[in-house]
Amino acid sequence: MKKFVRIYRQVELRAMERGFINAVEPVKKDIDATLASVPDVACKKSCAHCCKLRVEVLPPEAALIVDHVRRSFPPSVRQGILDKLKANAPPELLLDAHQYRAEERSCAFLGDDDLCMVYDQRPISCRAFGSTNVNVCNLSEPDDGQTTCSAAPDSYLMLVGTSGLFWTGLHGACLAYWMGLPIETVVDEDVAKSVFEVRQELDQAARERREVTLKRT
Repeated sequence: MKKFVRIYRQVELRAMERGFINAVEPVKKDIDATLASVPDVACKKSCAHCCKLRVEVLPPEAALIVDHVRRSFPPSVRQGILDKLKANAPPELLLDAHQYRAEERSCAFLGDDDLCMVYDQRPISCRAFGSTNVNVCNLSEPDDGQTTCSAAPDSYLMLVGTSGLFWTGLHGACLAYWMGLPIETVVDEDVAKSVFEVRQELDQAARERREVTLKRT
């Protein structure tokens, strides 16, 4: 399977920051509305099982998180986060999702109180994740295949399909940005193709909705 590397340099990430914030706000609202409509969501405050999953982010999300940490926390807390980023970034690359979860590695941004320290800036992948069975989340029951509910809306797929952004590991991306290095994403050719196909499908659906609206007016 062919792969290619997309490099996002610091100056590029800073230039796209405001546009990304504006583009992602309606996506967040769509996600919140979708999750609110799902019955029996088990997620509650201080339930941090999903904070031990390997998380994929878009590069601007990592930049916004690091900038938030630098502005909001004292040096001692920032150092603790940096140490955890350094510890989590290598296994994030080497382990698959199941192996990473089995290691019980807490997210670098999870506080001692089991609350997200960057909750307002948490990635879309975290915001869109939900569960209906906490026992599956804490690995005390086998996954029944129906526990996880993803609320990633069409607006998010459209954002990814039109932005030229691709996902990468949360810890590695944040560590690179923190150290002044570019963020690299390694993209499978079939993933890039799938994103393009989704964009085409959504564009077609939007055209059809516009045509219907015009016919009614």
